[in-house]
Amino acid sequence: MALPRTQRLRRQKEILRVFRKSLRYETAEFLLRTHQKGGLPGQATVIVPKKVSKSAVIRNRLRRQAGEWFRTGVKIGERPMDCVLTVKPSPATASRRAFRSALLILGQKFKP
Repeated sequence: MALPRTQRLRRQKEILRVFRKSLRYETAEFLLRTHQKGGLPGQATVIVPKKVSKSAVIRNRLRRQAGEWFRTGVKIGERPMDCVLTVKPSPATASRRAFRSALLILGQKFKP
C-alpha cells in the first residue's frame, strides 16, 4: 500500500526545500534527507533513478517497498519532518530480501 496523499511530498518546491535544508543519512544503498518542520503530518517521497534499473516495473516496485517502510516502519505521518529517500544503484536493490534488510539497516542508522 502506498503512502496516503497527505503524507506524500508532491511538489518540486517542497522536495527542493528538503534538499536545501536537510540532514543526510547515507548507506551504500540509500541517501535519506530529512528536514524538521513545525507541524504534522510528516511527508516523504522516494526517488528511484533510471541508473538503478532501466525497467519501470522494478523501479516502481522499489518505490512501493520504500513507501511501505515509511508508512509502517518510520510512521512518517506521526513525525514533524519531511523526508526524501533516494535509492542508489547497488547489488542490494537486485533482490527483495536484500532491499528490505538494507531499509532496516537505514532505519537503525536514522533515529528520528
